[in-house]
Amino acid sequence: MQETLEKLREIDGYIASAILDASGEIIFKDQGNLVKGDVDRELITLNALFNKSKEVSKSLNLGSVSTMNFEAENAIALMFCSGEDKRVHIHLVLILEKNANIGLAKLISNQVMKDMIEQLSV
Repeated sequence: MQETLEKLREIDGYIASAILDASGEIIFKDQGNLVKGDVDRELITLNALFNKSKEVSKSLNLGSVSTMNFEAENAIALMFCSGEDKRVHIHLVLILEKNANIGLAKLISNQVMKDMIEQLSV
């Protein structure tokens, strides 16, 4: 699992990442350069926001949400869902510098999610 997640560090502008289950339990985290605040609490809060966006999307009949991202003043946060109907339902939180390569981040994140689902399915 550690080796799979190390692939995220290949992204230019990588700051930190985490894998959580859908309920917000942290399975793995790499705080990277994040040293301020209660990181666990904030990751769980991000996960809750992601879950809330899924509820809102469904109530508006927009369909399911697989990705959410937002730009803050100093960083970008990307969140990915493995799929609510998957055997393993996990979320990936990826925090990047503002000038990060978002296309590469999404490409690598999708592969990491596939690999994580496979590893957690056994």
